[in-house]
Amino acid sequence: MVRGAYASSNLAGWWIWVSVPEQTVQAALTYPLLALAALGAGLTLLAIVIAYGVGGQLSGSIRTLAAEAAALGRGELRSAERLPVRELDEVGEALVAAATELRERERERDRAEQDLRRLSETLEKMVSERTRELVSEMRKRAETEETLRQVQKMEAIGQLTGGIAHDFNNMLGVVLGNLELARRRLAKGEHAVDNLLANALEGGRRAASLTQRLLAFARQQPLAPEPLDVNRLVSGMSELLHRSLGETIELATALTADLWPVHADPSQLENAILNLAVNARDAMPEGGKLVIETANVTIDAEAAAAHAELAPGPHVMIAVCDTGSGMAPEVAAKAFDPFFTTKGSGAGTGLGLSQVYGFVKQSGGHVRIETTPGEGTTIRIYLPRYEGTLQGAAGAAERAPLPSGDASVTV
Repeated sequence: MVRGAYASSNLAGWWIWVSVPEQTVQAALTYPLLALAALGAGLTLLAIVIAYGVGGQLSGSIRTLAAEAAALGRGELRSAERLPVRELDEVGEALVAAATELRERERERDRAEQDLRRLSETLEKMVSERTRELVSEMRKRAETEETLRQVQKMEAIGQLTGGIAHDFNNMLGVVLGNLELARRRLAKGEHAVDNLLANALEGGRRAASLTQRLLAFARQQPLAPEPLDVNRLVSGMSELLHRSLGETIELATALTADLWPVHADPSQLENAILNLAVNARDAMPEGGKLVIETANVTIDAEAAAAHAELAPGPHVMIAVCDTGSGMAPEVAAKAFDPFFTTKGSGAGTGLGLSQVYGFVKQSGGHVRIETTPGEGTTIRIYLPRYEGTLQGAAGAAERAPLPSGDASVTV
């Protein structure tokens, strides 16, 4: 078999035909093809070898990075290893640097935790010690307060018994002395003993009066409470108060209209107001002004909490205000104590304010002092409002005539 080709010549106008045997053509092409095939195979083998080498380097670098990452995860500190691949080597160095920084931060955290733990233990120890000290101080304070209360109680009992003994001794001296004189006269056949018996009887009456005042202070005196209009009672005392205060004391009243009624013993309330008025008079030796005031007041829970003995609810307030010398705080604190007085010997028994205090407490009320040295004193009485009606009730001034002449008042 031959392969041929033809072409025409433009110059001569001939047709040229060329033929070559096919074996000759194939023989000429076999060597180049084999050379190309050998070159391709060599290049492929070289590529495979190069790929295997590069793959091994990448695989080893990746395994190394994986091992470093795992060590970082476990918190282990490792030095950087040189990797064949520069980019992966930079990644490995970055991982080692991060691990180093993380480890340093962990050390700092551990140191901070240790410092915090030591500080917490120190604070707990200090708190525990301070707590023990406070408990000990509170126990000592409670013991001291209890001792002080006992001392004050014994002091009050001593003052009370001393005052009672002194007054009763004087009164019994009058009774026994006059009875002894009467006995001697009768033994001599003399019968003019009426005066001595009268003096002895007066001493006995004074002793009975002292007993009543002590019962009033102890809140055990018999009372006859009834619905009472305080404004009417105060108005009915006007003449008695004017006589008791004298000409140098100006008397004024400030009585609230529609005053609520109270349930109290009118005679004892009248005596309490008179006691306060006479005390105010004695605080104004050069003259002054006395004001008796009444008002409806409602004690709220907050005010009641501030005064333990004051119950919340509606009350009638009776205030006796003077412009006298006032009282020092230490005197005001003892003003309601029995037999406590700042007056001279023989000028008072010291039972006036204690009797007022006992009567008010026995009536379910409250009494307090507001005083400023050099400016005056106000004593306020709070009596619970009576919810009933005043039908048939009257003040003490209308129930019975007020005493005439000089009044005998406990001061």
